[in-house]
Amino acid sequence: MARRALTPAELAGKLDKWEAAGFPRSQTAGALRALEQDLSEAQGRVPKRSGKLAKTLRIINPSMTRAQKKGVLRFGLAAGSRSKTDPVRYARVLQEGGKTRPHPIPKARPDDTGKRLSMTVGGNRIARARVQHPGSTFRALEYLKVNEDRLAGRIEVEVQQAINAEIG
Repeated sequence: MARRALTPAELAGKLDKWEAAGFPRSQTAGALRALEQDLSEAQGRVPKRSGKLAKTLRIINPSMTRAQKKGVLRFGLAAGSRSKTDPVRYARVLQEGGKTRPHPIPKARPDDTGKRLSMTVGGNRIARARVQHPGSTFRALEYLKVNEDRLAGRIEVEVQQAINAEIG
């Protein structure tokens, strides 16, 4: 599911806020437009099993407090959710790669007396109350990529358009 793009009014509001903090409108507009395109491309690269991870892809807007203190706007892309009700904890390991430790996998609920985990191993059906997972290694998928050349080019175009509009 693709993330909703900012409406023109929402974009204008954000640009006004950053401009009031001393950041040229053309630069921030160019950065946001380039990141919208990067986000769209990330939607195509993200692994899709349930679609849950793809729904969490988003643009990280700069912190106004940090921007005013350090004089820098820092944009980026992010994925995953810190929601306690519906977390996507695996976003980082898929982006950066990594390992999981060996761990036990118990049956679904302890109160399921008589129910066991069932699987096929070597063509034979087996059932166990719990199994030991050996751990996994994940290669980095790097689905969150920011095209820095496009970002710089888009900012340059926006600045040039602003200059052209000023001089008529």
